Amino acid sequence: MSLQTTRLPDNVLSRKFAYGFALGLMHKDCRIAGSLVKSQTPSATLIPRVVELLGEAEELVGPEADYTQIAQLLEDRAGFTLG
Repeated sequence: MSLQTTRLPDNVLSRKFAYGFALGLMHKDCRIAGSLVKSQTPSATLIPRVVELLGEAEELVGPEADYTQIAQLLEDRAGFTLG
């Protein structure tokens, strides 16, 4: 199995949230990508929204939290818990 197919069950559904990459670093990387997208494709909406959600998740659980914890923000918004 690839990492992409194991991350959700191993880190989100299990509630471990321990993939090993800080949410703050993911947010930083996505902000950089967002700047590039904005300069090349100003009408794009997906990356800017991802950056916004990562920032909200970072405020909720802190920059040192595992990036898979963004699932908790999305669960709260959806009104249900995965797994």
